[in-house]
Amino acid sequence: MIPDSLEARALALARRKGLLAGAPRPGERLASALQDPGLRDQLLWEALREDATADGATYPASWTGGAWPPLQAADPGLQLDRFGPYERLELLGAGGQGRVYRAFDPRLRREVALKLLQGARPEDHLREARAQAQVEHRNVCRIYEVGEAEGQPYLAMQLIQGRPLTAWRQDPREAVRLLRDAAEGVHAAHRHGLLHLDLKPSNLLVSETEAGPAIFVTDFGLAGAVDERDAEEGGKPLGSPPFCAPEQVDRNRAPLDPRADVYGLGATLFAVLTGRLPFQASSLTELMDQIQRQAPLRLRAADPAMPRDLEAILGKAMAKDPEDRYASALAFADDLDRWLKGMPIAARSLAWPGRAMKWARRNPLTAGSLGLLLAGALAAAAVSARSAARHRRMRALLQTFSEDMRTLELRLFAMRMLPPEDQRPIRADLRLRLQRIEAALPEMGDLAPAGHYALGIGYRSLREWEPSARHFKAAWDAGFRSPESAEATGIAFGILTTVLTQQAAALPAAARAEAEARIQREWAEPGRRILETYAGTPEETPYAAALEAYHRKDFDGVFSHCLDAVHRQPWQVAAWRFMVSCSMQDPAAAARSGLAPDADGYSLAVRRLELTGPGDSVSQDVLGAYWAQAAQTAAPGSAARHARLERAFAAFQRARVIDPDQAYPLERLLGLCEDAEAAEPARAAAWQAARTRVLQEAAREPALAEAVRAAGPTDGR
Repeated sequence: MIPDSLEARALALARRKGLLAGAPRPGERLASALQDPGLRDQLLWEALREDATADGATYPASWTGGAWPPLQAADPGLQLDRFGPYERLELLGAGGQGRVYRAFDPRLRREVALKLLQGARPEDHLREARAQAQVEHRNVCRIYEVGEAEGQPYLAMQLIQGRPLTAWRQDPREAVRLLRDAAEGVHAAHRHGLLHLDLKPSNLLVSETEAGPAIFVTDFGLAGAVDERDAEEGGKPLGSPPFCAPEQVDRNRAPLDPRADVYGLGATLFAVLTGRLPFQASSLTELMDQIQRQAPLRLRAADPAMPRDLEAILGKAMAKDPEDRYASALAFADDLDRWLKGMPIAARSLAWPGRAMKWARRNPLTAGSLGLLLAGALAAAAVSARSAARHRRMRALLQTFSEDMRTLELRLFAMRMLPPEDQRPIRADLRLRLQRIEAALPEMGDLAPAGHYALGIGYRSLREWEPSARHFKAAWDAGFRSPESAEATGIAFGILTTVLTQQAAALPAAARAEAEARIQREWAEPGRRILETYAGTPEETPYAAALEAYHRKDFDGVFSHCLDAVHRQPWQVAAWRFMVSCSMQDPAAAARSGLAPDADGYSLAVRRLELTGPGDSVSQDVLGAYWAQAAQTAAPGSAARHARLERAFAAFQRARVIDPDQAYPLERLLGLCEDAEAAEPARAAAWQAARTRVLQEAAREPALAEAVRAAGPTDGR
């Protein structure tokens, strides 16, 4: 099936060539107007290449991997010695979007790839190039300059001297590694709202570097061809047909989003691994029809030696329905990375019942007549009654434990909104239940991922971040994935990174550097990748978007997403707490979001955190740190400074009440007393007395004996 907009252009072209006479007829089709299939294909090809039409269609002049006319040799008149500030131009290639030269920039003394844009709408390319220039990723070709000289718009880009990805076909693992890196680069572009829409081996260049082969995503030139007018007209096919997603060929199927690029990445890797295209067609018309109607060739059908897990990954990436694909290019990259490391993948090969159901949706009449036979086949393939009963017992056990833990978690949540009290009894109960679930894990079978996730939530409630992160990781690695689990897992990894880094600070320099590198490798980087899994997709949670923005040091984004989160759930204490913490790091961004402190030092986030987290030790610690920092901005000896120090003391003291056997709140409180004594010499005696009272109270807790001894005598001397 040929999209109407393309068919109309091909028919108009046929009339201009004198191949058809008379005015266009309503509902006229190319197949009935022209009987010669070769002529129809040639017209379609020329219509796709056309770039000077009123509607400004812009397409590449050659598509790799198909049996279509090759790019004509460059006109010698296109040779240039100089253009604008650039010198020593050497023509590298020409296409529907423009001409590309190797050039020398004498200002920065470097070689660049200089692209002179052509076509009816070069401003589209300039707009998208400016967007691409904002993408800073090691695997994305950099845009150095966007401008116009001599009436000619141009782009100055990173000059990449490399070969297309197809050169790595003989080393499948290296090809997968490179494609994984390319997918990460594509995801970085998606985060800036930029789709590629023409991913194929020739646009993924591999260059040799000191660290080994590195891949670069190039040529975002088609991104600017998607606009509201295209959507209203039903859309134009974009990119190179052998690598186009179905919704690119026919935009009436679904709107274009990052999943179209996921398809292109999958099709590219398929071609690189097998040396074949996902669809085998003898003509452009047939190819476009197959893309829309048929499933792509399976990897192992093209090459039986390929691993089944890799086939499952590509099957998910190239699913006909965008809803069945990976939610983001990063999710695709993550699964490729897991395959490279020999870990369980998120994709699973579709078993025959699943394939049968998809076939049934495409062929409802035939499927209806076979319904009874299918039901019988499914019944015959059912597992034994004993195995099913065991599965039900494990599910019931997990459900019981999960409900118990949810009840306890809600109770802890409620306690955090009430005045502070000792939460040790309820935590002991929760810890006991968690131990029971851990003991049952070996018997849970395919329910174990859900068990790990429940354990991650439970240990999170206890603020025990190492077991929480470990269980969230086990659930994620086993394929238990959703926007909510990405948020929970990313948060746990991030907090554990902070905790372990603080512990490593006490190590000698060499050991500390090694420990910090390990922490980054094992927890920080994976945590960031997990948080980015749904970045830029409708499924991403606001709080996860805030955390992902924080990793990019985009504090305006942090506050925007956090305010969105609390707009949906005003009681979400974590978001208010995060806003208070970030306001200490970037007060200017906080002020731009309406979170600037008033004359007394209060901001909206601080007031809401005091309301939502009075019984939460972490929230009180954040408030204590906030008021201690706010005291430093007040005039020395002023009432404002004293009031803020007292608020900091009260917050740290509340954290002590909630966690009376933990050394950290005690250390924070003692440190504040010492700082306040130095900041307020006139009240030094009062602060010394407060410190003594704190130590005397802490001495009653056996768990704090070492911390009390380290702090000094408890009698004030």
